[in-house]
Amino acid sequence: MKSGIKIFLLILLVAFSTVLAVSCRSAEAISVSESALPQTVYVRGQEINLSGGVLLVDNGKKTTEVSMASDDVTISGYDKDKLGEQVLTVEYDGVTTEITVTVVERIEISDEVTDYLIGDTLDIRQGKIIVTEDDGTRTVTYFSSDTVTISGFDSSSAKSGADVKLVYTSGDKSYESSFKVNIHKIDTVELHSPNRITYDSHYSGKVNVAGGYFILKGNNGTLERTVNITENMVSGFDVSAVNATNTPLTQTLTVMYENVPYTYDVKLTYTAISNFKDNADKFDVIDWNGEKEPEISRELGELAFTLMQGYVAMTSAERAEIDATDAFNIARTAMVYGFDVWAENIRQFKGVFAIEYGEVVLYCESYDTVKNALSLFDDKNSAIYTVGPVLLGIIDIYGDSIIYQNETTLIRFNSYPVFNDDYIIFVNSMFKH
Repeated sequence: MKSGIKIFLLILLVAFSTVLAVSCRSAEAISVSESALPQTVYVRGQEINLSGGVLLVDNGKKTTEVSMASDDVTISGYDKDKLGEQVLTVEYDGVTTEITVTVVERIEISDEVTDYLIGDTLDIRQGKIIVTEDDGTRTVTYFSSDTVTISGFDSSSAKSGADVKLVYTSGDKSYESSFKVNIHKIDTVELHSPNRITYDSHYSGKVNVAGGYFILKGNNGTLERTVNITENMVSGFDVSAVNATNTPLTQTLTVMYENVPYTYDVKLTYTAISNFKDNADKFDVIDWNGEKEPEISRELGELAFTLMQGYVAMTSAERAEIDATDAFNIARTAMVYGFDVWAENIRQFKGVFAIEYGEVVLYCESYDTVKNALSLFDDKNSAIYTVGPVLLGIIDIYGDSIIYQNETTLIRFNSYPVFNDDYIIFVNSMFKH
């Protein structure tokens, strides 16, 4: 009986122990909670900090949470001075899992331009930095930001691996870093001349360098830079060198870059505007306010007519370049002289027709007279073709303006009856028919 009781008690003890063992079963698996991850990014030199992390402990029956900062949790494999990703081992109650952390520099620099030619300026358009705070948060900032200060860039001579200092400032925080650049010598310099390579003699401005530039190449042609030409680089431009007896003129201009001369040519042309201005004072000797109509010398008359021939062909903008009083005085001289030349030619048509205040009157004296007159129309060098159009142009500009006036005489520009194209065609047609 007693032995039976002992056996029963032994069985009961074993069963109780089994139940107790099951209720206190140790961890079978652990994992890091995805919803409660610890800090995973660290600045180099920073100690590990997993206080925010939570372990999920599975003992086969249920899952419990354990703070990763617990004394029962151990971490191994972390090297605070080793940059890059590190796989750490997390152990709890004899069971392990892994977690990946990354160690970075306080400031990481990327996309910076590292290769330059001598004389280049620092390119801050592309570079950016990533700043990591102690809590692992990261901020992206560009070189061009007001929070970034860069110093130490020197491209005055060729060099390799030169340090450039960078300082990031935000509030009361200030972090420093640096990056390296290479300065390469310039192998080739190619000049592209400005857009404007022709100038008129009446041009009064400075040399126009718009569109002119140098192409610099270095580092076996892999680096290329453009430098625009400025006015102070150019010498040798002198519009006054061209004149009536020396036109057109090719002028070689020198462009200096880094104390080395380069050249390109421009063409200078003497213009009707310059010719007008250069000769205007020669007509001051003519007195248009005297008691008698002034006599015009052949020399001044021919010069005036030549000048007005150019003036009539000008645009209104070109005429605006010329003093109005000078133009008027020359126009008067050209009109008086030019009409005399034109009238002399018209006299060859004596006995054929006459001009009375602009109206053509025909006087057909004989067949031969008309036949001879018709041949004159075929001469395109005749004054009716060369002088007449200029006189008509002058009349068109000055109209009824007064050329000369005294007590008994009044002469206007349109006082002179001159054939126009319609009259010439009309008369010519009548003769041929």
